[in-house]
Amino acid sequence: TSNRPSPSKSPKTGGAASRRLWRRRFTLDRMAAGYRRAIEAARRKPPDAALGAALPPHLRRDGTERLRALLAEAGMPAAHAPDL
Repeated sequence: TSNRPSPSKSPKTGGAASRRLWRRRFTLDRMAAGYRRAIEAARRKPPDAALGAALPPHLRRDGTERLRALLAEAGMPAAHAPDL
């Protein structure tokens, strides 16, 4: 079977069917639900240390180096910085 419209259907009818299909399948609510499923799946997955090591430095930083620098400027030991 082919996904092409039958020759007896006019392009106008086929276009309307495509628009109905698009409206049914690709809604903002469905998109948001898909994002939520993907985010939850990613949250459940344990971190991959090998993948993290392969990332460039700007993607491995978590901001704690800036926090530690600010603490040092304020004369506070780095022990006050959380281990993220």
